[in-house]
Amino acid sequence: MTSLVYLRLSILLQENLAWQCFSTIFFACPSSLQKLRMPVEFAPRITVRGVNQDGLLEVPPPGQRDIPLANLRTFSTGKFTRDTPVDELGAIFAHCPNIDHLYLPNVTDRSDVDKIAKVIVDACPRLNILYVNDDDDDDDDNDGDVDVTLLIRILELMPAQQASKIKFMDTMRPLEPQTIGHLFQRHSSTLRSLDLSRCHTIRSKVLQLILQECLALEELRTHRSDYTGLRYITLEDAVSGDWMAYFRRPPPIVLSAEEMRLFVLLEALYGRLGALTELEELDLRARDLGSDSSSPFTDHYFPGMFSLGDPATGRPGYLELLKGWKKLRILEGSIIVPAGEGDVTMGAEEAAWMGEHWLALRMATFFP
Repeated sequence: MTSLVYLRLSILLQENLAWQCFSTIFFACPSSLQKLRMPVEFAPRITVRGVNQDGLLEVPPPGQRDIPLANLRTFSTGKFTRDTPVDELGAIFAHCPNIDHLYLPNVTDRSDVDKIAKVIVDACPRLNILYVNDDDDDDDDNDGDVDVTLLIRILELMPAQQASKIKFMDTMRPLEPQTIGHLFQRHSSTLRSLDLSRCHTIRSKVLQLILQECLALEELRTHRSDYTGLRYITLEDAVSGDWMAYFRRPPPIVLSAEEMRLFVLLEALYGRLGALTELEELDLRARDLGSDSSSPFTDHYFPGMFSLGDPATGRPGYLELLKGWKKLRILEGSIIVPAGEGDVTMGAEEAAWMGEHWLALRMATFFP
């Protein structure tokens, strides 16, 4: 297979055999390989034939490659055992000098994560896409905290302003600004895609920092439909700093102090969103922290967001702030009209306005 370009091979073995099998296959791969994914799963009850008295596989080794995989760009290793020596890991990554996309290995129960991170960074200077390994999505026993630690260490050791895509895995440990905030600042001008949807808890200040620091960000994911948790940004944090063009004007009607505070914040938020002129997909969800925490995002609505307003009645509306969405194709989230004021404030005039300004729009979930 001297012309092989892509290999995905799942390994299911007893833990004491998995690394031997992985290593043997890796060093037998041809130098033509560009993408290699070998997820490793441990199966303690599986019966394996051809095991010697030392517990190793009795298989004739294939021809061993003695040159690096110079063409390899994407690499996934699956799990390492707690006993896999760091120097053996180093021998693997020394053969991957040009990878830029790494699915981080699931290192379980290890105290030498710092050493592993240094081995990876030293051997792979072009790394810029880092995903915590997603080959075990159904592994309920997986401890995500070790993986997050390895990711953090690598991002700290990499040259500044190099990471372009980062994907965290599900971890029960909250993401705090004091522990990971500096990483988003360190890669603020290069980070284009950030997936936090597998994290159970993300502090509002973390999302605030991301919005304010990551100037190159094109994609930010903080939720997914099959995963629950506390992942939100408060309205105050969302508009407390400049993360895009800033809009503010006096409210069109006399409001109570609390109403004025709310609409000033909402207008600033809508203005920031409207300034995202390259936006193609938006899934914007609201959560009322004072209500039942189990209420779905579809029960909430963003006041005045999709209304042109009515000066005659004093009704506020901020749809004009969103005229820059020329490339918007998909609009989802807490926008269902019957869930809030939309059945009163959004009518034929607003629909005509959207048809005139949002020419690329193909889907908007205004109705369930």
